[in-house]
Amino acid sequence: MLSTEQMAQATSSWDMRQKPRCSCCGRKMRINQIEIQAAADLPLGCASVVVVACDAVQGHYKKCNHYETSRPLGIVTHHHATLRFMRHVSLLCRWLPGSRVCEVVPVTPSTAARYDRYILKTELPEPCLDDLGAIIIDEKHIGKIDGFITLVLNARSGELLHPAEGCGQEALDGFFAKLSDEQKAAIHAVAIDRSNAYRCAVETHLPHAQIVFDKFHLIANFGDVIDSVRRRS
Repeated sequence: MLSTEQMAQATSSWDMRQKPRCSCCGRKMRINQIEIQAAADLPLGCASVVVVACDAVQGHYKKCNHYETSRPLGIVTHHHATLRFMRHVSLLCRWLPGSRVCEVVPVTPSTAARYDRYILKTELPEPCLDDLGAIIIDEKHIGKIDGFITLVLNARSGELLHPAEGCGQEALDGFFAKLSDEQKAAIHAVAIDRSNAYRCAVETHLPHAQIVFDKFHLIANFGDVIDSVRRRS
């Protein structure tokens, strides 16, 4: 349990002298109702749990019959947190496992994952697909429930270009669909494992590209063959 010294609350109240404005026409709206909502915020001093209590003001413009709710900037309503707090948690997820983020800020691992996913979806810029030169295609196992995901990386920078569920040929369809003919022509080499599905996808969409099998899987394959020969002798 947290003591009162470890908790703090900031209150943001609506200035009743002001009226909310309609985002459609910019005209002032009648205040229909005001509801107090809470949002988690960054720790402050000795307070590890900080909550912002703010007024959510629902306005109504009669002429266009438009309802709209106004809140302070930086409040992400459906996550009950401020944007700066979610960015902070997302940054921690870059350096810590999700199960350890709760040791730094008071969030559960599932909440940290939700915050991180939201920030990545809304703020991560789209990767540049021009002049790639070489790409890496590989799969990663992320658990018994979720199974495998396919990752496409820029071979020069290591930048993630495309993630997709599954580890078959169809997992790459979305990536190749994003490429123009010029972008495809700029890819001269593709590194993959010994998967026939990935090889078929590359040969279909990038017939001119040279396929390079990664060293790890080649060594593993040689090891399997050597072990098989040794067991027969």
